[in-house]
Amino acid sequence: MLSKSTLSKISFLCLSVIFICTYPLYSATIYVYPWESTIQDGIDSANSGDTVLVDKPVGPYQYTGTGNCDISFHGKQIVLKSIHGPEYTPIDLEGSGTRAFIFNEGESSSAKLIGFKIKNGDVRYHNDSNNMADRNGGAIKLQASPVIENCIFENCMGEYGGAIYIKSVSGDTLVTPIIIDCEFIADSALYEYSSTSDYSGGAIYCGSGANPTITDCIFTNNFAWAYGGAISGINATINNCLFYLNSTDDTYGGAAGGAVFIADSMTIRGCTISKNYSPNGGGIYAGENSSSYIANNIIAFNYFTGIKCYNNACITFSCNNFWNHSGGHIIGYCDTTDVDMFTIFEDPLFCDISINNYYISSYSPCDEDSSNCGILIGKYNDNCDYCCNNPGDVNNDGVVNILDTSFLTDYLYRGGNPPPCPDEADPNNDCSINILDVTQIINYLYNGGPAPECGCIL
Repeated sequence: MLSKSTLSKISFLCLSVIFICTYPLYSATIYVYPWESTIQDGIDSANSGDTVLVDKPVGPYQYTGTGNCDISFHGKQIVLKSIHGPEYTPIDLEGSGTRAFIFNEGESSSAKLIGFKIKNGDVRYHNDSNNMADRNGGAIKLQASPVIENCIFENCMGEYGGAIYIKSVSGDTLVTPIIIDCEFIADSALYEYSSTSDYSGGAIYCGSGANPTITDCIFTNNFAWAYGGAISGINATINNCLFYLNSTDDTYGGAAGGAVFIADSMTIRGCTISKNYSPNGGGIYAGENSSSYIANNIIAFNYFTGIKCYNNACITFSCNNFWNHSGGHIIGYCDTTDVDMFTIFEDPLFCDISINNYYISSYSPCDEDSSNCGILIGKYNDNCDYCCNNPGDVNNDGVVNILDTSFLTDYLYRGGNPPPCPDEADPNNDCSINILDVTQIINYLYNGGPAPECGCIL
């Protein structure tokens, strides 16, 4: 007869064997080829811990249709990754009333979607299997906390969240997805043009229970009928992103937040926000009773205003740069008295805003070597030596007058000091500093000649 201690040892050994057999000893790699299988087939073949690698379409093959839309991880903590990157691995939804992915079965940050281009999603008229309206998130519906990385979302549409809609399955569960290194291009939140509609989040909408982290992303040409041309919602942390040419509708009187609409609490840090449009808050709109932290951002050239705050909105500012807003930099409940001592109101000296090059000049007050707070302001570091604030101001004293011609003549013919900013010393913009620039300034000052231009001396 076996002793109790022996029986205990045998029971423990059996349980250990069962445990080992229940969980795989190693992760597998599964390949998806468009001429053989679908993306959903690859996921269905995987177990948690596996990696599913998706090859690029060849010839007539595309990732589209059944098995390549309405894709679900089914709660598996797997990595779904393209082999060749987003430009070579498109999922074309063809405006079919479907989205690409839905995450709603408890996926965590161990579940990752990497390297796809999702385009032409449109769920504005979509109903679910119970014939209930399911019209948010034209590319992805997030009700879990996966990682979305290195993806492109283009021309996707929904009522809320043209590309991505984020919302908790239940009010008691917080979802915290991570969206990193993605591009959002020409996505839209709209259904029909109605004075009572409030379709929001042209690219991303954050609903109840959502608190995403959005990092190193680019948002351009996104549109929302009502709130948040690029991002709208309750909570989010937004780091090192670029927002340009995003907008809300200009006929809907309540439209707000050309780039970002803050409904509750957001952190926006290290971003460049430029050339966005809304009748209320061209760059950012802070909604009623919202509370946010805005730090180390360049907010410039938005139309009409940089930031607009509504009733009881509270913003903590830290080391931002505001520039060129015809309707004011910070208006509404907030004003310029609320900013900190490190915030500035100076030309950020983008390398070439005409072609949406938002790198800054080494002369920029936002450069980490020049900023008041000693760190970079905005998304991009210096990548040029452009320095023109006041064309023709050769001696850099803040005005264009006869002293600039004297300074330039001394430099050209008498061994005088070089102009502090070469771009300002080339007012005829011929990429050369010579006597013709002296003539240009004189003609402008005394003969009604054309105004000086910023030169191209870089």
